[in-house]
Amino acid sequence: MIDREFEEWLIAMDDKLVELMNEVPVELSEKLDYSPESLAALEKWLITAYPSTESIMESDKYFLDRLACYVGETFRKNTGSLWSIDFSDDQNAFYGIPVVKREGDAPRCPLTMVTACLDRRRVNYLAGILNHAMEDQLRK
Repeated sequence: MIDREFEEWLIAMDDKLVELMNEVPVELSEKLDYSPESLAALEKWLITAYPSTESIMESDKYFLDRLACYVGETFRKNTGSLWSIDFSDDQNAFYGIPVVKREGDAPRCPLTMVTACLDRRRVNYLAGILNHAMEDQLRK
């Protein structure tokens, strides 16, 4: 993903989020309000819908991208983070993958957070990371 493609990816974000809301069950989409609680609801549904990390990666990479958009936007809205992408260091673990980052903090990769939540299979993994980031923001 070159810089122009990243810009196009960001421009398409709103459409991707609308698509996500239309793809998940109504009872879940009604809870997706960019709050920490919404991440817990999303994670609970994901754990039920996908038995493993591999199952979501094999089924629909575009759906996984939309999930990452929602998780990233939730972090961005609650922590003052910005979307970013690194093409300068191919040794970077998140090289070429969109991340959310707040100045002075390490980047957070929503895509890997989604796959990690499926690997860990705990309902509050994503919300826990967000709550910690919000608490950390208050301390600064």
